[in-house]
Amino acid sequence: MEDYLKALETVTKALRLMEAHHYPPSPENLMVWYAYAADVNSECRARLDQLTEKRKNLTEREVKDCVCKVLLMLADCPEFFNNLIKAHTSLDAVLGSLSEVEGETTEFGRILNHSAEKLKKASDISAAREVVAKILQETDRMAAHQNHLAEKLRDTTREVQRLQTSLAEARHLANTDTLTGLYNLRYLEGRLPLLMRKAAEEDTSLCTLMIEINNFKNIIDELGPQSADKILRLVANIIKKAVRDDDLAVRYGGREFMLVLNRTPLENAVLLGKRICEDISSRNLSQRGSDQILGRITAAVGIARHKPGESVIRLLQRSDMALSDGKKSGKDRVAVCKET
Repeated sequence: MEDYLKALETVTKALRLMEAHHYPPSPENLMVWYAYAADVNSECRARLDQLTEKRKNLTEREVKDCVCKVLLMLADCPEFFNNLIKAHTSLDAVLGSLSEVEGETTEFGRILNHSAEKLKKASDISAAREVVAKILQETDRMAAHQNHLAEKLRDTTREVQRLQTSLAEARHLANTDTLTGLYNLRYLEGRLPLLMRKAAEEDTSLCTLMIEINNFKNIIDELGPQSADKILRLVANIIKKAVRDDDLAVRYGGREFMLVLNRTPLENAVLLGKRICEDISSRNLSQRGSDQILGRITAAVGIARHKPGESVIRLLQRSDMALSDGKKSGKDRVAVCKET
């Protein structure tokens, strides 16, 4: 309950700051103002103060870019994201409590009305009738009070649900690469140890695939950064379509992607890697607005199968080693790290 109260207090403060400074209710705005309200990073606070001072002279796009820069600064504050997750969990728990209280309130009003009706029909001395009249009067007052309280609880529930949705969106934003829509490195670092532990407990095969777009620097130099971004999104979409729902697809950084395949034998991981390479190399790039063919892109894949007891770092290193070894004998190929 203490976590919930602290989280709710911080979220409320953040929302008031957003309203006061005329920031629209979006996940990214909630995240940076939550950080401001929680005072997790003095440099972030200073940046937001500067942004607020000059905001009226900026376009919406410029403001959004500034907010995104603050978000990048928050990437070095893991405790901030942990607090967001705690807030999301606490709000989820309190929803159940509010719903229960609302039910009790409604039932209390029903019982009072029922009791009053029974007393009203009873035949007794005049003194009893006076008591009955008083009870009826009190019942009316209490029923009105309970109805008012129930409405307030419903309003509170709706507000908490709204906050919960915003926090869920903020959490998703913190774990997602904005360009490709894949998970980011932060999420991989938190999720991979759990998947490795589960694979060890269930005695199942877990494989990692490091995927790298070949000659990416040349692509940027020749076609420009916008075309390079388009290629990254293209490769990301190919990867998304190739994996199952319970596999992990990650933008590892720059031109690299990472796949974590659950319950997948090594030979199946190799087949998937080859299929992804073939799909990528089959796409011809064309100049936007013309039929001019610019060529095709290729990718290399390095695969490692998780060994019981090895660390996350070692597993990723072996995937990278396989990728490097494979590229020595040809960039458009799939290589497997030897298990010793």
